[in-house]
Amino acid sequence: MKIKKSELKTCKVAYLYQDGHMVLIHEKRDRDAGRVEYATIYEDIGIKCAFEGRLIIDNGALPFILEAANIQVLPSSIDQGSQLTKDKNIRVETIILKSKYTNNDWIINSFPDFIASDIKYQGDVSEKFADIETNCIWGMATVKKIYRVQS
Repeated sequence: MKIKKSELKTCKVAYLYQDGHMVLIHEKRDRDAGRVEYATIYEDIGIKCAFEGRLIIDNGALPFILEAANIQVLPSSIDQGSQLTKDKNIRVETIILKSKYTNNDWIINSFPDFIASDIKYQGDVSEKFADIETNCIWGMATVKKIYRVQS
């Protein structure tokens, strides 16, 4: 399921879960109400997720993530880094994106103990679409719309 371009314009952060559903948190400015925050939920955005938990994706990285066919996450570990990071006990986290359109893999390494990234991995947070598909609230945001896969 493709995310509407109009949804991307107001999205400030997205959450991608291991079952392939995605929650977008939007922000708009209303003349009368001020800043309004709401959520849209997509049942399946067509990305195969090979990780436990979820990815938190800032809006700037979201179009890039949506180009992936598969996403794999190697949780942060000292063993994944170079000899220099191993010697300094620096944990390295790796996110591997397989492109929908080319044979390219994009490998994103980050250092979660030091630098905040536009893509953050939370392996200890789980949620399934079936658990939230009837929710009116997600987090603290009102759910505006739930997009389900048509059978």
